[in-house]
Amino acid sequence: MADDLQSNLESYNLQLQQVEAALTSDPSNEELLKLKTDLTEVIELTKELFDQQSGPGSSYGDESRSWKVGDRCLAPWSQDGKYYEAVIEEIHDDGRVSVGFQKYSHGDVTQVSQLKVFDASYIEPSRDGQASTSGTSRIAPKESLAERKQALQKQKEYLKKRKQKKVARVHELEAEREKSKKSWLNFSTKKGLLNKKKSIFASPESVQGRVGVGTCGVSGKPMTEYSAADKWRKGWTK
Repeated sequence: MADDLQSNLESYNLQLQQVEAALTSDPSNEELLKLKTDLTEVIELTKELFDQQSGPGSSYGDESRSWKVGDRCLAPWSQDGKYYEAVIEEIHDDGRVSVGFQKYSHGDVTQVSQLKVFDASYIEPSRDGQASTSGTSRIAPKESLAERKQALQKQKEYLKKRKQKKVARVHELEAEREKSKKSWLNFSTKKGLLNKKKSIFASPESVQGRVGVGTCGVSGKPMTEYSAADKWRKGWTK
C-alpha cells in the first residue's frame, strides 16, 4: 500500500504543477482554482497516510531498535505532544503501540516511530493538575489498570475511525478529480499544455495520403514535385 501511496503522491504533485502553470495565464479560472484546492488537500491527506504506512519506524521504530512489550521508553502524550516515561503494553501490526505512563494512572496509543529510548536524566514536563514527581515511578492501583485498558481501547477505536475518514476523504477527492478530468484535458489541450508535434509517420488524414510521404509536414500532404534542371551550356540561353 505504501508503494501505491508514493506513486499517487508523485502523480498528484505533477498534476498540481500543471494546474499552477495554467493558472499563471488564467488566474481567475474557477475550475482550475477548485482543482488546485482539491489537489492540495488530497496531497496532504496522502502524505499523512504515507507517513503512517511507511514513515520512519513503521517496522517497530528505527532499524537499530527493536521494541518489545515491557520496554521502558519515552512516549508522547496525545493531549500535549510532550514526552513522558512510559512502558510498552502492546504493539500492533499497523505500526501503532499502546503505552502506559509510569507516573500517571493512564496510557495512550501512538506510532512506534514516535517512541524514544528511555533516558534516566530526562526531566519530564509537568502537567496541569498532574505534576510529575521525581524518584520511583508510582504504580497505579489495580482498579485504574482496568480503566487504563478501557481508555486505550477507546483511543485505538478513535484512531482507527480517524484513519478511515482520511481514506474516505481521499477516495471522495479522487471521484471529484475524475469528474473534472475531461474538462481539464480540454482546457490543457486548448492552452497547448498537452499538444504534441505530429509525426510524418502518423496515420494519414485522407485516403490518398501515404505514411512517411510529405514535405516537412505530416502524412497525407502531397509529395514535393520534382523538376529536372536543364543542362547549362556556356553561351547558350533558353
